[in-house]
Amino acid sequence: MTLGIRPSDVRLAREGEAGAIDARVEVVEYLGVEALVDLRVGTQEFIAQVPAGERPVRDEAVKVVFSQAGMHFFDSESGQAL
Repeated sequence: MTLGIRPSDVRLAREGEAGAIDARVEVVEYLGVEALVDLRVGTQEFIAQVPAGERPVRDEAVKVVFSQAGMHFFDSESGQAL
């Protein structure tokens, strides 16, 4: 199974927030009022779109949460939505 999620449905977690996942910042791309943050969890990579004031720095350990409404699941072999 493959999880698909848009960068706008990934956000940095608040301190002590339930369901947060540990991630490592790989790249930060500044876009004015927001930033795209390339993150890694184990061997998996994904992108978060965050307000510029919240942008972390490269190689920083952060916690993230996914919007459940924004999660889309696919069969890894066929690519079909589940």
